[in-house]
Amino acid sequence: YMANKINKNTLNTLVKIKKLEHSEIEITGEIPAELFDKNRIQAFKNLSKNVELPGFRKGHIPENILTTHLSEKVILEEMAEITIGAEYRNIITENSLEPLGRPEINITKMAPGNPLAFIMKVVVLPEIILTNYKKIAKEIYAKKWQKEIEVTDKEVEDAILEIRKRNATQRKHTKESEASLQKDNGKQEKEGDLKKEVSEKKSDETDLPKFDDAFVKQFGDFKDVADFTDALKQNILFEKQQRESDKIRLEMLEKIISSSQIDLPRVIIEAELDKMMAQIKIDIERMGIKFDEYIKHLKKTEEDIRKDAEKDAEKRAKIQLILNKISIEEKIIAPEKVVEEQTEMLLKQYPEAEEERVKVYVETLITNQKVFEFLETQ
Repeated sequence: YMANKINKNTLNTLVKIKKLEHSEIEITGEIPAELFDKNRIQAFKNLSKNVELPGFRKGHIPENILTTHLSEKVILEEMAEITIGAEYRNIITENSLEPLGRPEINITKMAPGNPLAFIMKVVVLPEIILTNYKKIAKEIYAKKWQKEIEVTDKEVEDAILEIRKRNATQRKHTKESEASLQKDNGKQEKEGDLKKEVSEKKSDETDLPKFDDAFVKQFGDFKDVADFTDALKQNILFEKQQRESDKIRLEMLEKIISSSQIDLPRVIIEAELDKMMAQIKIDIERMGIKFDEYIKHLKKTEEDIRKDAEKDAEKRAKIQLILNKISIEEKIIAPEKVVEEQTEMLLKQYPEAEEERVKVYVETLITNQKVFEFLETQ
């Protein structure tokens, strides 16, 4: 999009900010000489920590001796790093910028007694122009209330059968029967296989536990079959309602995305891909399969898997940005007490997890849910 120039004096530093493509900005600045020069002492302290000289402890080398072992260029570069680091934080705060990652810095003028000039490039949180998301939500959610979700008898019967199968006694095949099957050949072998298949099917039915009061009581505090069946039906209904709710939420978000303007930076897509790849690896390893073996079986590389997931990563990133934007617009926040409680609970389950990251994760989940609840009432 078009360049947008902003001129500001940020704590005596002249700053010009220019918008580039894909949510990147260019910051051109000139820091006064007095701010630059005052960091010379700190630069010597920092540099002395990495210099070893006989008779002196690290970090305690006098300036007049240190200057004989360091070039002026090295000293100026350290001064520049300290000065720009401090001013960068001020620039971000004063201009209400939300950077994503570290800036790329190019020093254009650096000399003692002179202003320090620089050009920075950094990706910031993208500008999101939302359309009437409340109207979209109202239209989409109107469909939800028109559709009545029911649970059929067949769905309940199938669920009961699946539960019985999971609790069935597995047949044990004797070595003698295996040996006799191995002796069969030609037509006899085919007949033997057919008999074995029929026998196993019959056995599957025979070995299923009886669906009675005694059977259902092992799954919880159920009085009888009727009590269990009613609870099962309610559970199936809840799952169907949840799937329908997820489907409608996705439909709504996709419509908001398609009618909004989001200049998604590459760094956000890459970050989302990193999260997705990490989760894929965890899921594969939980099944007892090594990730390298998994991709080898698929005849793909890790880069192929990453590329396949790119569109999904882009959609997920846009969804989260939109939810964030709506939460800001509508002043929706996660209750601090609830965040703390759920963070503490997760940390007990995953003691090695980083507390701040877990807290952000919990806060995001709760806020997202509250945004959905808000949109459902429009």
